[in-house]
Amino acid sequence: MSGRNRTIAFVILTLLIVSITAMGLFKFLSKKPNSEQAKNIWAAPPHTEDWAAYLSTIDSDKVGSIVVDMGLKPIAPIKNRLNRLRIDITMKFPGPNGLPLSQEFETLNAIDEKMSRSLAGKNGAVNAGHLNCQGRLSLYHYLGDGELFEPTISEAMATFSDYKYEFRVDREEDWDSYTELLYPLPIQMQSIHNQKVVEHLKNQGDKLEKARPVNHLIYFKNETDVEKFLAEINGKGFKVLKKEGSMVVKPKNG
Repeated sequence: MSGRNRTIAFVILTLLIVSITAMGLFKFLSKKPNSEQAKNIWAAPPHTEDWAAYLSTIDSDKVGSIVVDMGLKPIAPIKNRLNRLRIDITMKFPGPNGLPLSQEFETLNAIDEKMSRSLAGKNGAVNAGHLNCQGRLSLYHYLGDGELFEPTISEAMATFSDYKYEFRVDREEDWDSYTELLYPLPIQMQSIHNQKVVEHLKNQGDKLEKARPVNHLIYFKNETDVEKFLAEINGKGFKVLKKEGSMVVKPKNG
């Protein structure tokens, strides 16, 4: 899989996020062992794990769902693990957008966890994350030199003998697959942080039914652009509180 197109299709991805969240996809995307399990099972140098799930565009026009350990960023690349192992598993039930349907979530997640535990325990592999795209689950791990990983993969996939898979290894001195493909862009990072805020509120018992103010800062080149913006948000549940040198816009029921 080649690198991401760095331009995000905002409208398309926003619609996809709504529909996919409704299907419960992010329950699968973000399903990882808790920190204590990961500490004992997955062989990564000491670091604070920070798993995140988000959507991205791949090769300009393909939808991809990504899970990544952002906590690896401060220690990447790990100098004794510069061989990137990518394992591609063919989905049995991809949806029209190339992402897995709900009936396959648990199986794909089980493959991911089984492979990660096996490669970590037997080959000292570092699990960087995974990508779902075009009917394929791609697992990304980093290995040291001379690791005999083929038997580990075969043994792990024996439990899922009805799934087709293939793998390849490439030297990545700079961990390009992690930094350029898996790691989120700034706009995606904002979405991840928003998602974490929502999860925190839900964990505190918030039903997320009450409207609340959210502050955004927007710079405009001229007054014409301001008027275009106001026309665009008209009728979408926002109101202008004041309009002078600066302008404040908030939800009508906020």
